[in-house]
Amino acid sequence: YAAAATVPLIKSPSLWLPPPVELPSDVHPLPEDITAYFVYPFTLEQHVVSLQPPPHIAIAERRARNAAILHAREAEEEEREKAALHKLAPGYNPAAMLVPT
Repeated sequence: YAAAATVPLIKSPSLWLPPPVELPSDVHPLPEDITAYFVYPFTLEQHVVSLQPPPHIAIAERRARNAAILHAREAEEEEREKAALHKLAPGYNPAAMLVPT
């Protein structure tokens, strides 16, 4: 069976597993203290993040803006319907009786 272990069962070489990566012997692991590797000043983060509103305020503002957009669409649709009805019947008012002029 040892001779058959090296025979590939998949014919297409593009589907073979790649050979394992061999690391060089001079690669060193990270030191115990890695603070020297951090160059970015993370103290800046709070100043950048604090300029944005908190998430609950941003969500409330977006909901209010979306509600205003929906209300404007509904009002526009009602105006269109009223304009279409006024073309058919110029004195039509759905709140009152239709009075001939």
